[in-house]
Amino acid sequence: QIFRIHGDDFVLLSKEHLDIDMKTFNDLDILCQHNITVTKRHINLREDDSINLKGLEELDQYPFN
Repeated sequence: QIFRIHGDDFVLLSKEHLDIDMKTFNDLDILCQHNITVTKRHINLREDDSINLKGLEELDQYPFN
């Protein structure tokens, strides 16, 4: 499931870990044409259930994978 959390920030939620190839996403013509980039951060909610909007915003201070 994909959720918009605010502005141009979205979260993808999945019950299973997804191995996402960032190069494939960032090379998509539709994204390149509109100067859209994709970044990822993996958070395991089973291990860290304290994530909230403030916690997600604080993740911006760390480099994305």
